[in-house]
Amino acid sequence: MFTNYNDYELLYLIKDGNPKALNMMFLKYDVLIKKTALKILGGDDKINDLIQEGRMQLYECIHKFDDSYEISFYSYFLICLRRRLKRELTKEYYDDFVCLRENLAVGVDLSDRILIRAYKREFKDDPLALAILDEHILRDLSVAELAKEYNIPYKKVINKKKEIIEAIKKIID
Repeated sequence: MFTNYNDYELLYLIKDGNPKALNMMFLKYDVLIKKTALKILGGDDKINDLIQEGRMQLYECIHKFDDSYEISFYSYFLICLRRRLKRELTKEYYDDFVCLRENLAVGVDLSDRILIRAYKREFKDDPLALAILDEHILRDLSVAELAKEYNIPYKKVINKKKEIIEAIKKIID
């Protein structure tokens, strides 16, 4: 029914309370959400969670978008979608590191210093892992800043961070 409408017309109809226009926007952008989630995650069992997050982001963007923005709705949504999916993807790893960072705070007590040495011994042959432990965990440098500082692709740092978390879980257990 709304196939001949552009995004701005659909947004107007949605703000006017037309549920069919809202459904059309979801149908129109569902492929983009799935492609973006697959590109960010690769292939994983959490893909459906990311797709659902993408749909929630679309709903938020539909209601927050303003015609006065100097950007198309498509571009606005794509930027918001990428940010949200990356944030969701890294959130669980970040939660693990918050706990670890509290255990690794330098100067807290002797047992924490022993933990730091044990972690560094485990990763002594891996300069990227040591950089993540030193810079990201102890200095609170973000993954993006770490990737930029060491001139390493962001995705490679994220993957290494996953490996470190798994290895640290084994050490702690």
